[in-house]
Amino acid sequence: MHSIIRLLSCFLLFAFTVVLSAQCDEGRYLSTQFDEVFVHTDVKYGEAPYWAFPYSNTELFTDIYEPVGDALTKRPLMIWIHPGGFLLGNKNVDDITALCDTFARRGYVTASLSYRLGYNPFDAQSSERAVYRATQDVRAAVRFFIEFSDIYEIDTNRIFIGGSSAGGFAALHTAYLDEEERPESTFEGLLYPDLGCLDCSGNEYVHEVKPLAIINLWGALGDSSYRDVNDTIPVFLMHGTADDVVAYDKGSPFDVDFLPVTHGSLPISNQSEALGLPYILHPFYGENHEPHGVSNGDFTGPPTPYWDTILVNTTQFYHSFLQPVPAEISGSDMVFTDQEQWYSVSALADHEYCWQIEGGELLTDNNDSILVKWDNAGTYEISVRALNEIHCASEVTTFEVEVNVDTSIADQESLSTSIIYPNPTKDRLYVKGWNNEQPISVEIIDQTGAKRSINQIENGIYSIHNLPAGIYYCIIKQADKRQVEKVLIQH
Repeated sequence: MHSIIRLLSCFLLFAFTVVLSAQCDEGRYLSTQFDEVFVHTDVKYGEAPYWAFPYSNTELFTDIYEPVGDALTKRPLMIWIHPGGFLLGNKNVDDITALCDTFARRGYVTASLSYRLGYNPFDAQSSERAVYRATQDVRAAVRFFIEFSDIYEIDTNRIFIGGSSAGGFAALHTAYLDEEERPESTFEGLLYPDLGCLDCSGNEYVHEVKPLAIINLWGALGDSSYRDVNDTIPVFLMHGTADDVVAYDKGSPFDVDFLPVTHGSLPISNQSEALGLPYILHPFYGENHEPHGVSNGDFTGPPTPYWDTILVNTTQFYHSFLQPVPAEISGSDMVFTDQEQWYSVSALADHEYCWQIEGGELLTDNNDSILVKWDNAGTYEISVRALNEIHCASEVTTFEVEVNVDTSIADQESLSTSIIYPNPTKDRLYVKGWNNEQPISVEIIDQTGAKRSINQIENGIYSIHNLPAGIYYCIIKQADKRQVEKVLIQH
């Protein structure tokens, strides 16, 4: 955007016209767009066996947050999974509900999940099964949202998953644990029943579970090798380097030796780097678990500055997957005052294009092309932003235009076709007369009106290599006929 000083000066010169759709500047997904949020509470997305005998089914619920007054019928979905060490917590903890409310007001559909809790904290196999059950539940929730995407107006190609602590474990395993990587403890054993395949629990909806991207807040994987070369889902890893609950590097949760060793954000990032897979690591140096001012998801006082860091990183990371590619503007970058010129972009389906014109008048707007009449001499910019089908705006593309004064040399007689070629030209100019039997004369005038010298190589062929690059006026005379044409010289 241009500075206030430049705007004022352009207005004083009567040379500034702006046409910009308000939609393209609304900042959807980046800042608050809606004043109210409606929450569908306790929506059942499935049921699955409880962790302990007699293993009867327990119901699984989610709270779904929608912006009130949203006209879009397809919105990205942001799922959040609460912390609590697979023993405590619920979908109503403070930080998760705050995240859901915040991003629903920005235009997402958001959801907070409950999932199966409980395990024997003195049994390594039981703890592995707890992670696996939570992973099954998250996958069941994703299938539920895809199944009922029309009801909640969700774009099933834009589903994000994030989680804190235990929720981070669940998000990571949902993205990267494959069927063949199932821990042995999840199969039938002496004391435990078989938990079934990754998508064999929760509900019977059949859909591919492949989020567009995930966020891990101080969670871990059972092994960083779970992320293999085929696991291309991007991840943003936030983790305190002094975390003594879930190790930033490798270690047992709570530093308890009889619990399985887990791989935190550092080895996950190292594995991603080694395989060339997309990731972002944001370490919180010297910080412990949940450094944003909560305990098991509930605020114990005012949020710390790390809360803002979480919001900013989440905003920018997810927004990067929603933005359309900036449009490239085509058209003439050298024009004359009072000249009309078309400018265009290569249009994509379901995209709107919002144009901003400086120094000219918008005559026609065809969405992907515009007709501009240039009013005053000077150097100005055309800007455009693409708005995709989910109303996410691209970065602004600018195109600089040099507007020159038209010297208004009157034509005595005009032709329907050019008699000068090539145009633009570099070293030579070929001039064709009206009558091959009569001689022609050629004069070159620069934009100041001064006559410039050129060398005639032979009849109708002129050397112009000595002229600086720019726009010139070529005056062709033959007998009583005269024509003026503008020529662009490019070296």
